[in-house]
Amino acid sequence: MNADIIEEVAPTGRLRVALVFAPEKSIFFVAKGENVMPQGVTADIAAALGAKLGVPIDYVLVPNSGLATDAVESGAVDVSFMPVDE
Repeated sequence: MNADIIEEVAPTGRLRVALVFAPEKSIFFVAKGENVMPQGVTADIAAALGAKLGVPIDYVLVPNSGLATDAVESGAVDVSFMPVDE
């Protein structure tokens, strides 16, 4: 993987990913709990991106897409995968 791409996508050397957790299991379900790894399509996409970049992942769980968007815009996370909220 090109070092410039890694620097652009994961400037801290870790991929900081905001994921929206759901109250019920769904296709976008992300488990929330102590020592529980995120699960679902969005977590799988994040894991694949981290593996492709060769960097570890830090998951940041948020309750809605708006907060995930805010986290990306503020630079608190590098990327987010989320469902569309109404």
